[in-house]
Amino acid sequence: MEVSFYQSLMAAKAEQYNIVKCHGWFDYSIGKAPVLELLDIDLETILYESDEPMLLSDIRAIMRQMAEALLFLKELGIIHADIKPNNIMTVDEQRPFRVKLIDFGEAMKREAVDSAIMVQIPSFRAPEVYFGNVPFTEAIDMWSLGCIMTEMFLGNYLFSGDSDDEMVAQIVQHLGMPPDHVIEDGIYSERFFRMDMSYTWTLKNPLQRTHVIHLCSGHMFRSLDDLKAIRIEEHNEVEAVEREQCIELLKVMLEMDHEKRITPQEVLNHQFLKACHKPASCNRPANPHTDHSSLPQRPSPSGATMVPPECTTRTSIREHPIKYDTKGTQTEEKKKKKRKNWFLHFFSRQKNISSLGVTIVQSVPS
Repeated sequence: MEVSFYQSLMAAKAEQYNIVKCHGWFDYSIGKAPVLELLDIDLETILYESDEPMLLSDIRAIMRQMAEALLFLKELGIIHADIKPNNIMTVDEQRPFRVKLIDFGEAMKREAVDSAIMVQIPSFRAPEVYFGNVPFTEAIDMWSLGCIMTEMFLGNYLFSGDSDDEMVAQIVQHLGMPPDHVIEDGIYSERFFRMDMSYTWTLKNPLQRTHVIHLCSGHMFRSLDDLKAIRIEEHNEVEAVEREQCIELLKVMLEMDHEKRITPQEVLNHQFLKACHKPASCNRPANPHTDHSSLPQRPSPSGATMVPPECTTRTSIREHPIKYDTKGTQTEEKKKKKRKNWFLHFFSRQKNISSLGVTIVQSVPS
C-alpha cells in the first residue's frame, strides 16, 4: 500500500512540495520496498538535542514548508495520518531549515475512510479520531501539525497522557469542551463524555489534578493564551507581535470542530507566515551563492506562489546552536521523559526499517 502512494507521489513530482523523493522500489521477501532520498535528521532529534523552545523564525520556516506539503496532499486527496516530529526531516544541517515530510505507511485516500479506525499516535491524535467521527478528513493532519508547532513553541509535548481518557481530558482542559454536535456525532464519544441532568455534556473521567506544563522561563501553561506571556527576546516588540500571531495560528490549527479547522491554504495566507522579522543572526549581507531571491518561484498545486524563507543566509544548525535568555532549569522528570521518548523513537525507527525493508539512498541529480 505504501508503495502505491509513492508511485502517485512520484508521478505528481511531490519532491517539489517538501515531500521525500522516491527513486523507485524493489521486491523483497514480503512485498515491495521504496528507495528514498537520503535526508539528514528528524525534528524529534532536533527538539531532543536542543531541549529548548525554537525561535519563531525556525518555527515559521518549518510550518510554511509543511503547510505546502499538506496543501499538495489535500489536492491529491491523500491523508497522511501519521504526522509527528519523527516524520519531518531536515534536508541538511543548515539554517533556515529545509524540511520534508516522510513515511506514508499509514496514508489513505480521503474517499477510503469509511470506518472509525484509530490512526495517529496519541500525542498528535485529533479529537475526531478519538471520538469516532466518521468519516474524518485531511483535517486530522492539520491537528497533528498544530501539536508539533506547539511542541516547537514550548519545547515540550502539549498532550502527554498515559491513556486515551487522560489525553482527552488534557485536550478539554487546555482547549475547552468540544461543541455538542462533535460529541454527538462520535461513535466512541460516550466512552469519554456523559450528559448530566441539565442535558450538558461533561467529562466522565476529568483529571484528578490540573495538568500544568512548567516552562523554562518560569511561566506555567494551562491554555494557549498563557503562551502570550512567554518572551525570548525581551526588548523586541516585533517579536512580541509575531509571538501573538503564532499563538492565534495555533488556536485555529487546534480547533476542536474539524469542519472549522484552518486549511493548508489558509495557513499559508496567515499573517504569522507572512511576517518578515529576521533574528539577529540573519542580519548579514546576502551571499550571492545562497540568495534565492532571483530564482523562479514555483507554483503550488492550487496556483498560489510558494516563496522561499525570508532568511536566505544559511548557517549550520550545530555550528550556531540556539541560545535563550531564560533562567529556568530542566527538571529531572522532564529529563527522564525526554530520554524515554528518545529510546522509544530510536527502537521504533529500527523496527520500522527492519520490518518494512525501506532503503534510503543518496539524492541523485534529476
